Amino acid sequence: MGPGRTPPHWGNHGSVASVVIETPHRGAFTPILECEFDLAYTPLLEWRDGRGEVVFCQLDLTGRIGHEPAADLLAGNLIRYLVDRPASRNQDKSVVFLGDARSAAFIRGLGLQVVEEQSRLSPESQVAVVGPDHLSAVREKLSAFVRSGGTAIVLPQDAKQWPADGGVRLAPRKVTRVLHDGASPMARRHWPPVAPLPHLPRPPGLRRGPARLPSASSTASC
Repeated sequence: MGPGRTPPHWGNHGSVASVVIETPHRGAFTPILECEFDLAYTPLLEWRDGRGEVVFCQLDLTGRIGHEPAADLLAGNLIRYLVDRPASRNQDKSVVFLGDARSAAFIRGLGLQVVEEQSRLSPESQVAVVGPDHLSAVREKLSAFVRSGGTAIVLPQDAKQWPADGGVRLAPRKVTRVLHDGASPMARRHWPPVAPLPHLPRPPGLRRGPARLPSASSTASC
């Protein structure tokens, strides 16, 4: 750059969203738009709670509505989305954990309120989470729950937990996961999303590493 010349000025002219928020890691949040590094941020976010919902909008609409067609269209679509959309199911189901106390603590660490194992499960008001290596102990109860319309999440199980006649085939599959042991400054931070499940050994190194885990697929014919 020659003498007397100044560098170009970078402004926010034409920006879509000047300030965006990081997508929350916990809770009933759904990003409608995603942006920034690793798509980890959002300028338009929906949060459901109980029978209602809130839409957080960080898009630069102020001062543009009535002047820019794109802003008019977006603002109108947002209002119609909230007014005309059909009523959704309530976001008020409780989580019933079927497993040991150590695994239950892991689920609570994700920010969920956990109800201990109960004699009867309710598909209308509960979601069942089966802890590691606990499937065979609750198979009959879980089957009745799912057949009645319930939703269940089954955490990693040993191959012996799956019945041979249960319509599930297990096969080893190579995957990549993030590992850490506190060897670097970044690794010394608390990283709940990359921590291993309680029943797995804690792996070394903040890095990507291969692992062979059982993969489940259906054996039922359509």
